[in-house]
Amino acid sequence: QKKMTPVKDRNGWVRPLGSKELLFEEAHNAGCLNTCYTITINAQAPVLETQVQQALVHLYRKVPNLRMSIQKFDDGTHWWREMSRDNTDFVFLNKADLEDELQKMLSYHFDVSNGPMWCVRLIQARSEDLCIMESIKQQFTYQYYLNYCIHHSISDGFTNMNIIGFFLKILNSVIAGEYIDDEAQLAYHDDGSQTNKRVEMKRNEFELNPDVKANKIAIISERKNKPPLLTKVYPANTLITPCTRAITVNLDKETTKKFLTKCKTEKVSAHAGLCALSNAALAAIMKDKGLEEDSYEVNMEHSINLRRYWEGDTSKAFGPHVSNITQISNITKDVHEMIWSYARSIQDEFYAQLNNDEVFEWGLLTESSKPPETPRFQSPPTPFRDYFISNMGNIDSMIPDNLHHIQMTHIRRVTAIHLLGSAMSQNMQTLRGHFLYSCNFCPHYISADTAHLYVKKLFKKLRDQI
Repeated sequence: QKKMTPVKDRNGWVRPLGSKELLFEEAHNAGCLNTCYTITINAQAPVLETQVQQALVHLYRKVPNLRMSIQKFDDGTHWWREMSRDNTDFVFLNKADLEDELQKMLSYHFDVSNGPMWCVRLIQARSEDLCIMESIKQQFTYQYYLNYCIHHSISDGFTNMNIIGFFLKILNSVIAGEYIDDEAQLAYHDDGSQTNKRVEMKRNEFELNPDVKANKIAIISERKNKPPLLTKVYPANTLITPCTRAITVNLDKETTKKFLTKCKTEKVSAHAGLCALSNAALAAIMKDKGLEEDSYEVNMEHSINLRRYWEGDTSKAFGPHVSNITQISNITKDVHEMIWSYARSIQDEFYAQLNNDEVFEWGLLTESSKPPETPRFQSPPTPFRDYFISNMGNIDSMIPDNLHHIQMTHIRRVTAIHLLGSAMSQNMQTLRGHFLYSCNFCPHYISADTAHLYVKKLFKKLRDQI
């Protein structure tokens, strides 16, 4: 059984950063890979700035990852060090533009040596702003947006969604005037040792089969010479400052139910179904622009929660325990007539990759395919990936729905991807029967008009198929 507090000495030193944690810190220093969650909170009464500040202090005390800073040890290595005092970064913004604030968060530079490595901004909603869960808003009439931004080296989607759930419970308790035990820890800062063992097993496999590794590296290098489909239609605008923008789509309960039911009937996951519809939308745009071919290749990169491979209870294991699986999918020009069989083929290949532990190859192969001494994240590479995709599924178990004073009625996940060579990233989850989707796109690779056209095509196809 893991301890629920970090193993540290009396000066707060915990352990050296792992390779993935160092990678995320390198990305952060370049202004990339910050993760921002925009949460809609509805309340029965006005939420006070002091109440949110108090809730964040309790959260800080109860979640070890939120107390971490990065400092150099005597030998020059980077170590995790727990902060010795309460340290939060919170601002209440009475009037602010939500999208402007998102951009600030995605490029926010954390003072990692002093901490904290996360921040929160609370924004008062405008009186005319809608709520996708109107039945809840009728009772919880005061609406706010909370931007929660965090350094990727201390978190992943699983970690963040649980932290948000904890925050909502704590804020509700603060409003109610209830006692909160700051000593009881809600999670532990996991070092990823179970993942490291699996990576070493893959490393040993490659040492015994160098030809297999060399072939995989050659395939990766070849893929990087193939541009995303959308950039063939709309060439990249290199004059635009690299950044990440977001488009949000929220499906109502009826449409969500139809989509999930259709996926179940067709014996595919919602994840595979959306991938198939996404790729069909790309093919449709190619056809509309007179670039139809017999078949196309789509380069997808799936985000994988590595805890699925671990032993024991992982529900409180917090940290950046996520990696990727690359899938190259061939789509034919008649894919629109066979969406669901195509979705099944995506699913079959994806599950085969999962079961073959390919996710543990990612770091070994991407490092080996990079020219020696090449700095990472210095400038946007030539685009080569059509999209990342991250599906958190049904998040109802992590987000409380029985709180008396506040309710979360929407969430959007956005990650700064503009230095990763990907045209887009697609994030999705369901909350209380609503399918919530965001397309994060890079305007230096594809224009806003192109991204909006793509999303429009995608959801038209979704509705046509259900």
